[in-house]
Amino acid sequence: MFININEVLKLTTITMTKKIEVYVDGSQEERDSFFDFFWKNSREYVKALNLVYKQLMFEELIKDAIKEMDQGYAEREESIQNRIEKLAYTDPIDQKKLDKAKAELSKLRNEKNKEAREILTQAIGLKSQTRTRDVAKKLDFDFGDFVDSANMKASKDFGNDFIGIVTGQRTPRIYKNRNKYGLLPFRGRDIKIHKDDKFYIYLPKGFRFKVNLGSKPRKARDVASVLQHIMDGDYKLNQSNLIFDGRKLFFNLTISFEKSYNEMEFKKGNELIVNFADLCSGECLINDKSVMSFGDSQYIRNFKSKILAMKSKEQSRGVFSKGGHGRKRKLDQDRWEAIKKRESNFVKTYNNQCSAKIVKTAIRNKAQIIRIIEPDKAYGEWAYYQLKEQLVNKGKRYGIEVRS
Repeated sequence: MFININEVLKLTTITMTKKIEVYVDGSQEERDSFFDFFWKNSREYVKALNLVYKQLMFEELIKDAIKEMDQGYAEREESIQNRIEKLAYTDPIDQKKLDKAKAELSKLRNEKNKEAREILTQAIGLKSQTRTRDVAKKLDFDFGDFVDSANMKASKDFGNDFIGIVTGQRTPRIYKNRNKYGLLPFRGRDIKIHKDDKFYIYLPKGFRFKVNLGSKPRKARDVASVLQHIMDGDYKLNQSNLIFDGRKLFFNLTISFEKSYNEMEFKKGNELIVNFADLCSGECLINDKSVMSFGDSQYIRNFKSKILAMKSKEQSRGVFSKGGHGRKRKLDQDRWEAIKKRESNFVKTYNNQCSAKIVKTAIRNKAQIIRIIEPDKAYGEWAYYQLKEQLVNKGKRYGIEVRS
């Protein structure tokens, strides 16, 4: 039996980011005024992110302490966890019972988290969002919306990081001010686009930027088309970042729009199972039959070894460098940041390729659900959350649901 996706999902909202080069339009005095504003507030923004993140970490420790004091909750949680572990290693796996046990554990934790939050709120007298916002307000911003932006970003990052921190897979995040690099977020409602002889972008405080469409005709047409769609109201402009990377000024415009995929058909009850066999590599199954393999764990390990050697070399420069004129060069953070960026880009690209391949396989096999089997920790550390997030985003475009 086949069902048309139009019965399930008529329109899908797609969110994407467009990187557009801009430069300050105005006199030298106006350019100096903008960069004074930019550097001061971008530094304050990083400080605000760290303060909010630390506040959330502190409050989470208090909530954990409240939960641990409830002996009944701790025993019930342990009992359900043991049941889940037993079901997960039973062959064949009873997926319905496993899903039910996971849902029960999730419900128990959510109820206890809510209770702990209420106890904390009663003790302090303010809601969590208000508390973190008050922390961000301590910084000396020249534009009030930066307070809310810092609060929202740090809260979202903490929510994404928390499971990894609890399981020991990652350490708490630290935001850093990087040399010759700055970022400021602006809400979509505060960004105005106007077209005269060229495209212009207006920001609060009277700053105006001229858009550089680029010298390549195809890219220029693409950028102009996006800006025109925003002006016409076809695309919704969301919170976007203004970035200076040491050489040029860019706007990362985040846009969303609706698109229909009425031509898609799915086979009812079809699920694509993503089963990891090693470090971010494995196979996809339909009805216990392998339909596609993905990833290359050895390729990842080789890259990790290469990055580790590069990091070790950089650390040695700092440890063994002596004083004098060469010390600043040896301890230059730009090289260290470049290595970290290279590692981050590798992970993101690898996950992007794997997620695209998995979604295409789901479409080809008319599977409306992608189910991810949690990888064994023994395989090693990897950005599995990012991979899942990419699968969710790509799946949304075609009405495919991702479950784990």
